[in-house]
Amino acid sequence: MASNRIVLSGSYGTRNVGDEAILTVLVNELGARGFGVDVLTFTPEATSARQPAANAVRSGVLRGSLATFNAIRNADAIVIGGGGILQDATSLRNLLFHVSRPIMAAMTGTPVVISGVGVGPLRHALSRRLTRWVCDRAASIDVRDQRSANLLETLGVPADKLKNGADFAHLLPRNNRDAMCSGGRTVIESLAAAREQGRPLIGLSLRPPVGNRSRRARLSDTDRADIETMARIADRIIDEHDAHIVFVSMYAEQDDPIAELLAGAMRHYDGVLPVSGGLPPATIKAAIAELDLMIGTRLHTLIFAACENVPFVALAYDDKVAAYAEVLGLTSLVLDRPEWTVDAVCEHVTATLVAAAEIRQQLAEGVPRCTERARQSIDRICTAARGEC
Repeated sequence: MASNRIVLSGSYGTRNVGDEAILTVLVNELGARGFGVDVLTFTPEATSARQPAANAVRSGVLRGSLATFNAIRNADAIVIGGGGILQDATSLRNLLFHVSRPIMAAMTGTPVVISGVGVGPLRHALSRRLTRWVCDRAASIDVRDQRSANLLETLGVPADKLKNGADFAHLLPRNNRDAMCSGGRTVIESLAAAREQGRPLIGLSLRPPVGNRSRRARLSDTDRADIETMARIADRIIDEHDAHIVFVSMYAEQDDPIAELLAGAMRHYDGVLPVSGGLPPATIKAAIAELDLMIGTRLHTLIFAACENVPFVALAYDDKVAAYAEVLGLTSLVLDRPEWTVDAVCEHVTATLVAAAEIRQQLAEGVPRCTERARQSIDRICTAARGEC
């Protein structure tokens, strides 16, 4: 077995900003601890460009399977995570894909570490059995929220095997302006110019329904109705608070079409400032730091906001969004899917702006705990890779 190598297996190489933030942290933190990193990725060329310190290994259902197997065989440990990958809401095939990596590890004797993950939903009996199988063979299990821990316990995973981790994105530093690409500097400058007008900056991050790639032809009537509702919400926020809406894209291929449809449905479309999902995660985090409030369905917009002490309103399309608010003790900031009405969202926005100072204090207390848990999770990965578990 090769010395000091760790394989990372997650949803890497898809240009999802949240996953890229997690990957950036893991590559940097493990590298600083003396480990070489192999990243299983769908797009090795793009991953190599974004993560030059890592070795990108093509990973796919069939293509790249041999390279994946060899990387796992030659590693000291494989990390399953981070992110919300142990779930079948996207599809059962999604879970089967992620479980195939620990199966390869079992064949080669490579230790498995589950770290920084969210778990669930697990709607199929096969999903639950496979997740229990993976957990039984893991040297260490770190989950990023209590709901995930509770679900694993119902599957029979011993409570004493579960550790309180956190999403690794908490460890991502934001870029300063000098380190940004020209596109990033342009975005930050446009936000600064808007702020000089004395108008609040309200972030909005939307995502397509789970399993929908958000191509316009695939949006259902319900999806389009949701976008119309969000357009009315954005217009009302502009009217009531004289605000700029800052649309934060976290996955260019999925979110940018939503942004176009939203702007087309708004009266005040000229009051929308875009933040491209093609920018590096640290730059997007810096943009979110400029906001007065973040309204988000995308989990990592909320994590970035919390890390930058920006109050948020969480639109919980998935349990993981509400679970994160619970970690911070801010469940009052969550609106579940049936509550996404114009009146309810706008009332939450107003109430959150009024209580901003109190919320910032809660964030200042809660986020450092998440940061420390994420750091401890990385320490446990290193411990397993050194064979000290």
